[in-house]
Order: sequence, then structure tokens, then C-alpha cells
Amino acid sequence: MRARAPEGARGNIWDSQGPILFVFRFYSCVLRPLPMKSLETAWAFLSDSVTVCWEGPKTYRAAAVKKQSRRSFIVLSSLVGVLTLTSVLLRAMQGAPLTPDAASSLMAGDSRTALRVIFNTQVAPQAGRWQSIYVHHSRTPRGDVASLASGEQGCGDHFMIGNGAGALDGEIQFTQRWNLQQPAEPAAGLANIDATCISICVVGDFDRTAPTPTQIKRLEHLAQTLQEQFRIPATGVWLFDCANSPAGAGRYFPASAFQGQLLR
Repeated sequence: MRARAPEGARGNIWDSQGPILFVFRFYSCVLRPLPMKSLETAWAFLSDSVTVCWEGPKTYRAAAVKKQSRRSFIVLSSLVGVLTLTSVLLRAMQGAPLTPDAASSLMAGDSRTALRVIFNTQVAPQAGRWQSIYVHHSRTPRGDVASLASGEQGCGDHFMIGNGAGALDGEIQFTQRWNLQQPAEPAAGLANIDATCISICVVGDFDRTAPTPTQIKRLEHLAQTLQEQFRIPATGVWLFDCANSPAGAGRYFPASAFQGQLLR
């Protein structure tokens, strides 16, 4: 039997008795009144604690390295996820090239900014390609790009603005000619049209009725957007007075008010 340390002497838990014997003495003296099940639980906890202490800094270092590696993996995975999501959003915002049946996508709102999508064509618009704008009416009570197309050549205009019959009121439709940046065909009654002229048809017979306010607003925005993109002056936007002919703008078209909204 080993001699007990003098009363008041400071013991060392790492003496020759070892940590396990020390913990056992502490357990026997302090925790003796507890039930056996509680003592077993306490002993298991203390044994685990001693094991950690016995193994020393090496165990803590390994645990820290493992935790840091896991944290780095989570951060890297999150970064990759954010970059991927950003790429997808940017791709979606850019949009695909316009197609002839995507006319409804041009009704994004009442601002000119929303119309910038018209330049996302299959054949990219080139600076200086377009130098003037020609506006006329269809001289029909209704219509859209498909119904007013003529033969295999399709619609002769680049853009068409609906009146609510055949197309939504103010709906801006584009044709394959604009998508491929091809010259327009002259409207019926017009001898010819310059190859650098953008043709816009506003659906309606304006020799009988006036265009709707929404049509006029969308026409103004479209003309201004094209002017800004291709540096077309107000003098380069043409309206012809051709009575009873789709080559003209029509008797009830508000020519003066429209021309007053053009960019100078």
C-alpha cells in the first residue's frame, strides 16, 4: 500500500499513480452518494476526458485540420454554386436571338429601355446599316405579321404594330426581314424603298379611323429607339400623304404630334 501525501500537500495528477487512478479516487470520494447508473455515466465522461488529455495536442491538431478542411470545402462549394447561378441569370437576361414568332416578347412595357431587345437579332445590326425610317398604315381593319404577309417573301416590313384585332393593341411584332437585317419591300402604291430604310407598318385603316393611343405611344418609342441606335435624325423619319393607299400614313394619323416626339 502506498503512503498517503501529507495533509495540505499539493498533489500532481500526472505523478506515478497516473491520471486514471486520480480520477478513480475523485470518483470514489466525491461521487459515492450518487446512484450507480449516474456514477457509470460520470465515469464514462471522465474516462473520455482523460483520454483526450492523455493524447494531448496531437488530437486537437488533427481535429482542427479536419474541421478546417470541411469548412474550406463548404466555402468552395458555396462559391461555385453562386458563380453558376450568376452565369445562368446573366445568360437568361441576355436572351436568345429573336425569332419571327417571338413578337409578344416586344411588349415589355411603356419604356424605350424595354425595346433594346429588338437589336438581339440573328444577324447583328451594323452601324450605318440603317439611315432612315418609313411609317405607313396597313389600310386594313385588322392584321398581324402572319396574316398580312404576301407570298413566299413574307411581310415586306421590318416591324408591325397591332391595333387589338389580330394582334394585341400596341403589340410590336418584327419580321424575318428584320431578324436577318434584309431590306424592306415597298408597300402597295409605293414605287420603291431605299435599301437602308427601316419600314414600320401600323395596323389599321387611318383613312377611316385614327390609330389607338397605345399604337401611337409604342410607335414613338420604337422610332426613338431606332433613331438613337442608328443616329437617324428626325428628318430621316418619313410619312407620306397618299390618300386611300397603304403607302401613306392615313388621313387621321396624327402626323404633327408624332413628329414632335421624334429625337432631334
